[in-house]
Amino acid sequence: MKKILISIFPFLACMLSIQAQTLYGTTLNGGTDGGGTLNKFMPATNELTVLNSFAVSAANPMYTNLIQLSDGKLYGMTSAGGSNSSGTIFSYDPSTFHFTILKHLVYSIGTNPTGSLIMASDGKLYGLASGGGKGNGVIFSFDPSSNSYTVLKSFTGADGKTPLGSLVQASDGKLYGLTSEGGTGNVGVVFSFDPFNLTYTKLEDLNGTNGGNPSGNLLQGTDGKLYGMTVNGGSTGNGVIFSFDPTTSVYTKVIDFNNPNGADPYGSFIQGSDGKLYGTTKNGGLGFGNIFSFDPSTSALANVKSFDNSNNGPAEGAFPTGSLIKASDGKFYGLTSGGGATGNGVAFSYDLSNSTYTKLRDFDGPTGAHPGGSLIQATDGKLYGLTFDGAGMDFGAVFSYDLSASTYTKLKEFATGRAGSISTGLVKATDGKIYGTTRYGGTNGQGVLFSFDPSSSTYGELLSFTRGQVTGSLTQAANGKLYGMVSGGERFPYAFIFSFDPSNSTYSEVRQFDDPNSTDPTDGTYPVGNFIKGGDGKLYAMTNQGGNHGDGVIFSLDPSSSVYTMLYSFDEATGFSPQGSLVQATNGKFYGMTGFGGSHNMGVFFSFDPSSSAYVNLMDFDSTNGLYPSGGLIQATDGKLYGMTSSGGSNFFGNIFSYDPSSSVITTVKSFNYADGANPYGVLLQASDEKLYGTTSEGGINGNGVIFSYDPTSSTYTKLIDYNDFNGANPAGAFIEVPEGGPLPVTLLSFTGKNNGSNNQLSWKVANELNIRYYELQRSSDGQNFKRITQINVTGNSAYAYYDPITAAGNSLYYYRLKSVDKDGNFKFSEVIKIRKYHSGFAIVSPNPFTNRLVVNVESFGQDNATFILTDLSGKQLYKKNSFLSPGSNVVEINETGRLSKGTYLLTIIASQQTQSIKVIKGN
Repeated sequence: MKKILISIFPFLACMLSIQAQTLYGTTLNGGTDGGGTLNKFMPATNELTVLNSFAVSAANPMYTNLIQLSDGKLYGMTSAGGSNSSGTIFSYDPSTFHFTILKHLVYSIGTNPTGSLIMASDGKLYGLASGGGKGNGVIFSFDPSSNSYTVLKSFTGADGKTPLGSLVQASDGKLYGLTSEGGTGNVGVVFSFDPFNLTYTKLEDLNGTNGGNPSGNLLQGTDGKLYGMTVNGGSTGNGVIFSFDPTTSVYTKVIDFNNPNGADPYGSFIQGSDGKLYGTTKNGGLGFGNIFSFDPSTSALANVKSFDNSNNGPAEGAFPTGSLIKASDGKFYGLTSGGGATGNGVAFSYDLSNSTYTKLRDFDGPTGAHPGGSLIQATDGKLYGLTFDGAGMDFGAVFSYDLSASTYTKLKEFATGRAGSISTGLVKATDGKIYGTTRYGGTNGQGVLFSFDPSSSTYGELLSFTRGQVTGSLTQAANGKLYGMVSGGERFPYAFIFSFDPSNSTYSEVRQFDDPNSTDPTDGTYPVGNFIKGGDGKLYAMTNQGGNHGDGVIFSLDPSSSVYTMLYSFDEATGFSPQGSLVQATNGKFYGMTGFGGSHNMGVFFSFDPSSSAYVNLMDFDSTNGLYPSGGLIQATDGKLYGMTSSGGSNFFGNIFSYDPSSSVITTVKSFNYADGANPYGVLLQASDEKLYGTTSEGGINGNGVIFSYDPTSSTYTKLIDYNDFNGANPAGAFIEVPEGGPLPVTLLSFTGKNNGSNNQLSWKVANELNIRYYELQRSSDGQNFKRITQINVTGNSAYAYYDPITAAGNSLYYYRLKSVDKDGNFKFSEVIKIRKYHSGFAIVSPNPFTNRLVVNVESFGQDNATFILTDLSGKQLYKKNSFLSPGSNVVEINETGRLSKGTYLLTIIASQQTQSIKVIKGN
C-alpha cells in the first residue's frame, strides 16, 4: 500500500519582527477633549500612552452658567448629549484647557438639566434636572471630590414638576427653588430642601393669578426675603415679580409685568450696591426685552435699557434670557440670545454709574451662537459663558471674554464633528491595523469607523455613520470584511448589521433586524455585544429583545451568503436580555451571560450547543456571586472560562469568576473593592505572558477606573494603572494585544511538521541565537486560540525537534506556531503550519478479488473531489472516474464491464489532501 501523503507547510528564512507585549484599549471618557481615548499600555514598564483623544459628546447648555470651585475649575451642565443624549455634568480647567464629562445623565437619575449648579456649605454641588426620576424631574447632589452623584428628590407632579432653574442656599442653610409646572394649579411651586436631614417641603402653589411657570432661581435680598419672577401669570399673563419670606412662609405678588414694563422674564435677580434688584425680560418693553430695576423698599419698577428698533435694539441685542452679573470693575455684564449684527446674540455691559450700555461682542455662529444663560467672572478676571448653539455641529460652546483686552475666545465646542465616545472595543485586522468605532461625532454626528496603524502611529477616520448607534466591537470574518451592528433608537428605530471592507473601503448594510415596534419581532431586535467567529466560519451574536418570547435571541450570520438564522429565543425563566458577547469554547459550545432572569432575576450564565440547540442555565447570578454581567467571556489556556460582573460580590463592586467546563465548577476569583477598581463593564484579555488583563469603569485613586492583571496560575490580582482623566476615564471595552516592531536577535530558517501516526513531529532550524532564552511551541484546534504545549530551552544547536503525542481518534487537523523569546521578554511568532492526521487508510475496497464490480468505501474529512484511476502494473491507465465526497463515509462503485482479464491491478485514489494506492485482483 502506498503511503498516504501529509500536507506540510515549510517556511524558510522567517525573519519576523520583535513582538514586545503591547496592549491597546479605549476609554469612554477623559482625554484632552473629554470624549474618550485610544491608549497603548506596556505591561513590562507599566506605561500608558494616549494615542488619540476623542471629542466629547455633551451638547446644548440651556439657561445655565458655570460655577468656579476652589480647585480653579469651572463646573457646568448641558441639557443634551452624553451617552444617552440626556445631558451631562462637566468641568473645564482654564489653566490646562482640559474638558471633562463628570456624569452622563440617564432617565432614572434625572435628565435634561436647564439651570446651573450651586456650591452649598457642605462642599457639594446641588442642581435640578427637568426630567427623569419618576418622570417629573429631580433634585440631585454631586460631590466633585469623589464624582459621586445622588438623587435627593424625585418630583411627583403634585409637589412640583419640571424644575427649569437653579437652587439657592438661604441664610437658614436650606436650599430653595422653583418648578415650572406641577402643584395644584400645574403652573409651578416654591419649595425648600434641607440638605442636612434630606427633607423636601412644598411652600407655595402658584395658581396663575399670583404667577405661573417660573424658569429662573430665587435671590435672597438683604432684607432676608427671597425674590423671584415667573414667565407667565399675573393680571396680564406676562409674568410677575414675587417675594417669599422664609421666616413667615408668606408669598407675595409684588409686580405684574404688563408688556410695556417688560414681559416673560427667564432669568434671576442680582442686587446692586444701591439695594435695588436688577433683572431682564425676554420680551416686552419696546419690543425685544429690557433691563429693569426693582426697589424692594418701595416696590418701584424702572426700565433701565430697552432693546428695540428705535435705538438700534436688534443690532445692540435682543431677547435676554439669562441673568446679569456684577464684575470686579463694578459694571453689570449680560447676554442676549438674539439680535446683534448676525442675529445670534450679543455680550454686553451696563455701567450703573453713568447708565451706559455697551455691546462687547456679536456672536457669529462658528464661534458660538444664542447664549441662553449667564456669565461668570473667574479668579483670572475673565468672564466665562456658554452658548446654546453654533460652533462646529451647532451644539454650543464654552467661551471666555477678557475684560482687560476686550478679547473673545472660543474654548471648547460641544459635540464637535470629531469622533467621540468610543464603542466597546478594538479589533486587529489581517492588514496589521487596529479598527474601532465611536458612538458620536463624524459629519453626521452618529459616530465614525476609524483605523490606527501601530507601525506608523497613524490615526484615520474611514467612515461616518448616518443613523443609529454602533454597539459592540467590529469582527473580521474569513472574507476579510469587518462586521458590526448598529442598534436602533428613537430617531432610527431599525437596527442592522453592516460590513466594511478595509481593502477597498466599501461599506454595506447586510441585514436589517426586526422593527422593535412590531407586534412580533421574532428574529430579534436591539443587538448587543459583537460578533464572534465560530469554528464553522459563521458569525454568532445575540439581541437584547425580540424572538419568540420578546426576551432576545442567539443568531448566526453566514458571511458568504448573508443568511441570517435565529438559533435560540431567551425567556424569563432561564435568563433574558443577554449582555455582552458569546464565546465558543474548545468543546464547541457557546457560553454567554444575560442581564436578567433566572431564579433571582439578576441574570444567568449559560451554555448553548449549536449541534443540538441545547441551552443550559449553568448559574444564576445573585448578590454574592455577582450581579448584572455586561461584558463577555474568554477561554484561557488553562481551559477555564473567565468573566466579570459589574456589581455584586462581597463589596458590591463586581466580581471576576471562572468556569471549568470539564468539572462544571464556578468560582469567584476576585471581588473588587473600589480602591483597586470597581464596576467592570468590559472583557478580559489573556496576553502572551498568560496573565489576564482588564479594566474597571470606576474606582481606583481617582474614581475613573483602573487597568489590572490577574494571574490564573498564582491567583494574583494586581492594580496596574489608575485612570486620571488626562489619560482617559471610564473604560468599558477590552484590550487587544499587538506586538511592537523591531529586530529580534534570531533568524528562523524553517518551521515544518508532519504526522507520524501517533504523534506530530515538529522541526525547526535557526541561525543567530544571540540572547534567545527559549522556544515555546503552541497548538490550536481552530487556528485562532493557541495553547502552550511545551517550552524548550536554547541549546546552541541549529536544529530542534519535538514529538507531540496525538490522542484524538479519526481524522484531525492541528495548527502549530513557534514563539521565540529573548532574555528581555521580547518575542516573535513564526507563521502557522497545519498538520492533518488521517486513519492509516482512508479507502477500503471490496470484494477483493472482484469480478466486474468493485466497491470503494472512502472516509473523507470534509467535502472534497476525488479521482479514481485503475492501471495495470506497468502504469497504463485502463479506467478513470471523478466523484464528489461528502464529510464522513462515502461509497463509490467502479464497473469495468468485463473488459479486464484476470490479474493484478493498481487502484489509485487522489483527493485534495492525500493519495492512496491499493492492489486489486480481477478474478473469474
